[in-house]
Amino acid sequence: MRDGAQGPDGPPEPADGADPGVPRSVQDHLGQRLRSAYSEATGNPSYLGDASLPEPFDTHLRRIEAVEIRQREELRRRGLEAVEQALADLGIEPAAEKPD
Repeated sequence: MRDGAQGPDGPPEPADGADPGVPRSVQDHLGQRLRSAYSEATGNPSYLGDASLPEPFDTHLRRIEAVEIRQREELRRRGLEAVEQALADLGIEPAAEKPD
């Protein structure tokens, strides 16, 4: 088999005849066992769709989510300012905002 070619059990086989690693069937089995152990360790989800992440992960994910929300709001604000400026440069008055 040529270097990088897909073997019958998953990962590519090296050309030099070295051990290609764990067969795909073993990887699948170990992955299933790991997922099972992980779901037992994390307990029941708090709500439907909750991934039941351990607390440190949940804290980091919430922090990342907050940063992304701030970035989106900043991008929206900058985009609106750019459009307003472009319209002003063309001599077009932007429409008044509609109240919610």
